[in-house]
Amino acid sequence: MQATADIDLDTLAANNHQNASGVLGVDSRLGFLLSPGDGSGQQSSLTKAMEERISERLTDDIRALPNADVRRTSYFSIDGHAAGCWVSASGNDDGCLCNATFVSTVADYFGRPQPACTGYVGARVNTKAARRTNATLDAYGHVLRSMPHPGGYARCGYHANHDANVYIMSTTFKDCSIRHAVEPRGIFTSGLPREVQLRAAAAMRNDDDLESKTWRQIIPDLIIYAPGRTYVLDVKVINHNATRYGCLKVAAPVRNKAANKRATAVDGEYTSKARDIDQAYALTPPGDIGPCERAILDAGGCTGIAFGHYGEMSDTAEGIIRMCGDAAAALSWEEMGFTSEKYAAAHYRNQYRHRWAMNHCREKARHLLLNMQWVIGAPMNICHQAEAARERRAAWARSHRANPGRGRHRHGRHGAGVGG
Repeated sequence: MQATADIDLDTLAANNHQNASGVLGVDSRLGFLLSPGDGSGQQSSLTKAMEERISERLTDDIRALPNADVRRTSYFSIDGHAAGCWVSASGNDDGCLCNATFVSTVADYFGRPQPACTGYVGARVNTKAARRTNATLDAYGHVLRSMPHPGGYARCGYHANHDANVYIMSTTFKDCSIRHAVEPRGIFTSGLPREVQLRAAAAMRNDDDLESKTWRQIIPDLIIYAPGRTYVLDVKVINHNATRYGCLKVAAPVRNKAANKRATAVDGEYTSKARDIDQAYALTPPGDIGPCERAILDAGGCTGIAFGHYGEMSDTAEGIIRMCGDAAAALSWEEMGFTSEKYAAAHYRNQYRHRWAMNHCREKARHLLLNMQWVIGAPMNICHQAEAARERRAAWARSHRANPGRGRHRHGRHGAGVGG
């Protein structure tokens, strides 16, 4: 086995160690070191080759698991950058996780059952959508993340996670002095007739209007005005389901395919929606390019940024992070004391990657934990909470009737339990 051009690992393992065994003849507790004089400056190459072989062996073991095993899906979903950021995250505001979100993040990363769901597997999920399909809670909490649950924190579903990701991207652009806009309206519809534009504006003022959905579908999340070109970005958050992650349940899965596949589909979706609007409102003949579609083509298309269930991000996200790192380094590398712009760019890229990844991990954990309120029998179940609140009010009323002299209200004008 010739692992590198200059190092024969088999020879080194046989001659330099008595404990030669396994992939590289290495006892992982001791590591693998060249003898003094044998290294010739190649210790780092040997260590890298050793880690690559250990990774290959782990990959073979994971690939041997059943195709439907969640551990297998999580392993081949994660990318080489963002998914593992929680391991080396700092304790600042960008990198901190509370106990509950940390446990949920670790469980997702390793493809293990969610501790928050332990003891409630099989319990009914009490939402309108779940009742239609008789959905019950699974060990991984996938049903709570894959269904739009009403109510709760910021609509308690996709929108909370999605909007948080858009916000953290926008703050990053501000830090880098990158000119941008959030949810710019009218950039693709400015070529439509004036009366159609007014109709669209009126429809979007009412979220419940069915027509408003048509127009909102071609409002991107972000637009970056870079020198020489414009980047139109649309953020997507994907959860574990057969549609998104079924592509990994094959004999030879492609790493991070789910997030990249979702990001790639965004441009075609925008073009298709723009074409439908052109034909419906601008009376564009089928086959011709209307004003909305032309505006998308002139902008260079729409780039999808996908955040996945297991903490991964699409390759397009990494490209935007690199652009942000380069912009920040060009502004402040000398002021920050870096020896070169190159090292400053690497620092900023790592910082922004951790910021985006940890924000996504935090929000997807909150998505699960907050939606536990809809699980029948769970302590934080919303029906249980309402019943407990009613019982507390009834208990206070009974106590008040039994002791009328204690005050007219426990939270009266003069304080709890104080009479007038």
